[in-house]
Amino acid sequence: MSEENQTDLILGEVISGAVSAAIQLKLRTDSEEVKIGFPAVIEGKKYDFFSIISDIQFPTSNAVTMLANAEKLRNTIPMNTIDTSRGRTFYSIAELQCVQMIDQAGKSYNFETLPPYFSTGRLANESDVKRVYQTDVPEHSQTVGTLRGVEGFEIPIDLKKLVEVPFGIFGRTHSGKTFLNKIILGNIISTDVAKVLVFDMQSEYGWQARADGSPGLKSFFEDKVTLLGLDPNTNSQLDEELRIGEDEIKPEDLIVAFQDLSASMVDAIYEINSLKPASVTLVQAISNAALADPNPLRATRTTLSALSRRILRLERLSFVVDSGKGTLGQLMTYIKSGQNIVIDFGKYGADFFAYVFVANIISRRLYKSYSEMVDMTEYPHLVVLLEEAHKFLDPKISKNTIFDRLAREMRKFKLVLAMVDQRPSKIDDEILSQLANRFILSLTDPKDIVQALTGPVDPGSWRAIVRAMPPRTVLMFGDAIKAPTAMDVLDYNLMSMTKKWSVGVTTRDVRSSLDKLSDEEKNDMFK
Repeated sequence: MSEENQTDLILGEVISGAVSAAIQLKLRTDSEEVKIGFPAVIEGKKYDFFSIISDIQFPTSNAVTMLANAEKLRNTIPMNTIDTSRGRTFYSIAELQCVQMIDQAGKSYNFETLPPYFSTGRLANESDVKRVYQTDVPEHSQTVGTLRGVEGFEIPIDLKKLVEVPFGIFGRTHSGKTFLNKIILGNIISTDVAKVLVFDMQSEYGWQARADGSPGLKSFFEDKVTLLGLDPNTNSQLDEELRIGEDEIKPEDLIVAFQDLSASMVDAIYEINSLKPASVTLVQAISNAALADPNPLRATRTTLSALSRRILRLERLSFVVDSGKGTLGQLMTYIKSGQNIVIDFGKYGADFFAYVFVANIISRRLYKSYSEMVDMTEYPHLVVLLEEAHKFLDPKISKNTIFDRLAREMRKFKLVLAMVDQRPSKIDDEILSQLANRFILSLTDPKDIVQALTGPVDPGSWRAIVRAMPPRTVLMFGDAIKAPTAMDVLDYNLMSMTKKWSVGVTTRDVRSSLDKLSDEEKNDMFK
């Protein structure tokens, strides 16, 4: 790139660095012109070092200390033009994380050496980012956002690689997780690299989000998405009601759902389950055990009474029905036929007991069906989106949940877990280590930042980016993207996503258009 085209992009020169840490630039420009997460290029002799700005700082300066609170003196000094034999007196330093080296032939390498002292660093331009992101773009690639700092440049993500193994989406409340989730799921559906199953706690993924009115997946993929629900009274647009029979409830479902059981209660559940007749459900057996006299179990009467009281919570769940009346078999039929599934929780969305109870039962059924497949084409490749993942994957309870095994074992059976959470620090370390790709939005708790980053990168080098990112900006790592990248998430609305996914008109669109017509106009249509 010629010098005259670079003039406005120059950041400064290299003054220190380490392959195991960051490269530091002494900035020529004002610090307010530089933002964390922006891409930059350091021009070495043999390589261009494509990097992300990870921190901006002022070095300690005796001169600045003396001039602080001395406004009259400062006004007599042209602060930004004072140069000495050692360079500018007042300056800032930018730290850059190199994510890729590119030689003169355009071949890319991992970061394994350093540019020479005084190498020029500059903001990346479109030509630079094309060399990184638009060479050998895989066939099943889609975008979720534009490169931060390069307006309008969309970053391709290899969806086939993304859905091969578990991945995570982490961010605090109001960071933009739901919109990002919808875009990722819509990309998966539109490219057909896998099917998706979503546990929709807050009624956001079906036809229309209950909270903000934004379109759900069925608004774009009406024929490809089946909307099931636990509460037909709240949502009249369900394709079918989902019911769970008492005979489908196993010990693990209760242990995970209650989350406050003592060790003696857990032991009692397993003991009751092992001794009960086949014709009696676990729920019935627990109630019966609390009333039995004399007590035939090792568990104390106090333990059995406490269990029996907890079982009463199931009575307020209208979707729990008598044995033989559950519809989980129909759910598996939909999945086998290649449908994408959204399970709407309706009024039960705010009830964590109901959420973890249902999610564990359905996921356990998925685990059994997929792991027992003889013909690997019997069921499609399936991504299960699990929100509030720490409720299932906390180290204290993860061994009792099916999600522990889903994360560790099931990718070979084409069943992949996508975990969404605002508290990654509460997720078991070993399970987090299974994630091949991570989408990290803004986080504020230091423990969450470290946990979200640990594994693919050094948390200390990237935490400033995560902490400073505005809402709807995401940092992505993994083998589904060419390099660690900070992106501004795409605008998610009906018009932009319809265009992105080349979606046709749905019956809902037709009904909406008809509703706007007068009776006379409707009659004229059919003359």
